[in-house]
Amino acid sequence: MSRPVTTGPTRRDVVALRTRDLVGPHGYTLSITGAFTMTAAERGLPGVLAAYLFVVGASLGMAAVALASRVRRLPDECPASRPLSINPVPLVAGPAGALPANFIPIEAVAYTVAGAVASAGYALLYALVTGRRRSDPE
Repeated sequence: MSRPVTTGPTRRDVVALRTRDLVGPHGYTLSITGAFTMTAAERGLPGVLAAYLFVVGASLGMAAVALASRVRRLPDECPASRPLSINPVPLVAGPAGALPANFIPIEAVAYTVAGAVASAGYALLYALVTGRRRSDPE
């Protein structure tokens, strides 16, 4: 018996597309979790306030990048970007977020800075890695 001919995407195509769609959010999660874990490993587990301020810092970091880039367009209006299959950004953004926290003596401030640096660093680096270049075809 022969298999019927299909005209739509194969399961492999769907998995490839969904994996590519998840690379960005997955990398962001790894960056933020990495920054938090490395900061906690160096400083010890945070109290409730410091943990909350980490989240505040991460939110402020992303907001700062959005404001600095003058976000006005919806994602479907943005120029095409190059998809990633492997996202190397968390390898830099996580440690970059944790590093400054090691030098800040006040726990609440250290966690706030770690969240802000990891979040903003991820957004900027991911944009650089996936953004279009002038030499890319339209």
